[in-house]
Amino acid sequence: MPVKKLFKRHIPEEMTLRILYRLPVKSLIRFSCVSKQWLSKIIHDPEFAKTHYKLAREQQTLSHRLLVSTQTSGLESIDLETRSFGDNSGVRRLSSPFNEPGHLRFLGSCNGLVFVCQGSYENMSIWNPSTGFLHNLHFPGFLSQGEVTFSNHGFGYVSATDDYKVLVACYEREGDEAIGEYLVYSLRANAWAAIEDPPHYYLKTGYTQGALSNEALHWLDLLDEQHRQRILVFDLAKEEFWYMLAPTFDEADEEVGELEEDAEVADLEIMDMDQRYWTHIGVFLGGSLCLWLWTADKMYIEFCVMKEYGVHNSWTKLFKYSVADDLGLPDINPLRCLKTVFHTESGTVVAIYYDKNELIRIEKLGNVVVTSRRHPAGEVLEEVVQYDESLLSLIEYQNPTQGGNEERDSTQKNEEGASTKKNEEGA
Repeated sequence: MPVKKLFKRHIPEEMTLRILYRLPVKSLIRFSCVSKQWLSKIIHDPEFAKTHYKLAREQQTLSHRLLVSTQTSGLESIDLETRSFGDNSGVRRLSSPFNEPGHLRFLGSCNGLVFVCQGSYENMSIWNPSTGFLHNLHFPGFLSQGEVTFSNHGFGYVSATDDYKVLVACYEREGDEAIGEYLVYSLRANAWAAIEDPPHYYLKTGYTQGALSNEALHWLDLLDEQHRQRILVFDLAKEEFWYMLAPTFDEADEEVGELEEDAEVADLEIMDMDQRYWTHIGVFLGGSLCLWLWTADKMYIEFCVMKEYGVHNSWTKLFKYSVADDLGLPDINPLRCLKTVFHTESGTVVAIYYDKNELIRIEKLGNVVVTSRRHPAGEVLEEVVQYDESLLSLIEYQNPTQGGNEERDSTQKNEEGASTKKNEEGA
């Protein structure tokens, strides 16, 4: 066939879309400059973004990254699965839409979108680090007039109503009591609503991010009146709190079991280290709820997964790491020095080591444990959150009568300019 005739052939749009759906986000952002039609489809078409994300999730081709805020370098995105975790080959420097990128709080992530707070709750946004999309939330403020302490927060998606929701909380001291206040924002309704406090819950000091699994947020709680450790759950669809019991380990056979009735009550902040209580809660890659603790002898960190959500007997112990040998951190208190931010059931864990302001990745390669580090010196890690790359935005939720068009226009400029450049510069 003559070359000229070959190039004149028209490729059906359906076939073009099938190809584009299977490309990574970074490539698609580059290709958005091919034509106005491709720019409109890739960057500004919500249905294209949803289909692309759904297919990538089903085929397990999502790019898993770590969003990092530092005092000196601002914002950067790190490839969590690169072989060279310790160098800069998997790092992108991000263009920041925030006034002070080194002083942010990441309050959660979902579907490639990150819930960001600048300073206090009054300056909240939902941001897509991959495209630069930014949606500012107008926060009405808490009713409490006194000095409040910020507490639980979280961000997630409700599939039944195609809605994103944000939860924020604070509490105010009144004598010996702590009066809590919980607010939920629905993106589809564009409205905040006060909800009833969880019963018998110990409000934690500071920003406490809920672990997102099965369209619900989860926090570790203290022991109940029967001396059992609990997990506080917030159902995003029903906007209700409930509790599930955390698993306990039988010291004899190290299998998940019920806590003995004569177990001592322990505060999670001031723990009796002769007991075995879970200290951190998170989510494995894929969405399964996970817990980890460190043993009473301070020698190992152990991880447990909930194989079937909501079924207590499905808790299964997966793996453990030696603090000294595998992590290379002798003579530390993991409870106060380590925070895990990424976990897989195969044994890969990424954690912040606060004492040295560095990120540590531990992974199992066959029978060998490999540890990699980033930011060995100089950098001060402010905030870290794991997210998956996506093209998702919130354009279809914005109400033109409430300034939505103006916000969308500024977002488009960001996506077409700085954001495209940033993705081409890095990994």
